Amino acid sequence: MLRSIRNILLVLLFILAFYLLNILSSLILPLVFAMLVVIMYQPLMLFLRKYKFPTAVIVPIIATMTILIILSVINIFIDTIGNFTSQSDFLVTQFIKKVEVLIAKIDTLSHSRLNLDNITEYLVGFINSESLTKALSSFATGLGNFGKSFFMFALYFVILLGSMTNYKEYISYVVRDDQRFIDEIASLQRSVSTYMTIKVIVSATTGTIAALVCMFFGLKFAIFFGFLTFLLNFIPSIGSIIATIPPVLMAIIQFDTFQRSIIILIILLVLQMTIGNFIEPKIMGDRLRLNTVTVIFGLVFWGIIWGIPGMLLSVPLLVILKLIFEYSDSLSVIARIMGSHSKKS
Repeated sequence: MLRSIRNILLVLLFILAFYLLNILSSLILPLVFAMLVVIMYQPLMLFLRKYKFPTAVIVPIIATMTILIILSVINIFIDTIGNFTSQSDFLVTQFIKKVEVLIAKIDTLSHSRLNLDNITEYLVGFINSESLTKALSSFATGLGNFGKSFFMFALYFVILLGSMTNYKEYISYVVRDDQRFIDEIASLQRSVSTYMTIKVIVSATTGTIAALVCMFFGLKFAIFFGFLTFLLNFIPSIGSIIATIPPVLMAIIQFDTFQRSIIILIILLVLQMTIGNFIEPKIMGDRLRLNTVTVIFGLVFWGIIWGIPGMLLSVPLLVILKLIFEYSDSLSVIARIMGSHSKKS
């Protein structure tokens, strides 16, 4: 009887926790982002402290640099959205023309056995300047909502960054010098920092190469597409696929023939597959990897809780949970279930 009551209370506690995560997202999301960024900076902070750089100098420099980078990225997005909006009529008209040409070629090759008129009418009705403007407006609204949370992120970031160098002393005070627990926390912090650093470097490399490919072919908004690739690579499985769509659509609109569009599509897909399926798993190692079922579940779960930001955070949060479970004897089996097992030859 008591066990059943306890289980019911645990279920209710989980439901309440998820409800609070959703309701208080405007407060919790900036905190989670700030914590992940601070953890990523931890090795640099410890390195600078080792050479006697004062915290009063390190924190303002790193905080200012990070905030300026984020503001610059937001500015790029705002400028690009403005350019897209101002050219929406032209972009939509060109895209429909190219699709009509493609449909006409397919119709010719099939000797008019396929009735493709309905597809053309549907595209004309679905894709127009008004729908594009609405999509861009909703995207701009999302950026505006992020702007409202930016102050909270900056505040959390500066506070956490300033206190991170002394976290070992604080933990030692809390746990009464329990060295085993302190070592486990330090190991967990190093693992999370390693994951975040690798993920950022790999995603930045993918985004940079994608931008260079777009520049090589003379594609408009190349830098924007590169950063979009960097950002979407944090969304597992579908993010890398979605990242290839905008530059390919722009190539279809911009170039007279479809050959360049197909070449860009092939190059970007090969890039994503090579880095995502071979290079990144090799660098990450088994301890930081998750199996496909866990990744998909996390993507759906955090997407429901926090939307697109939740999708971006899903894998980092799952990796952190997996590492935490590893340090608990009773929960280590969950960590093994979440992990990706590979046989070594």
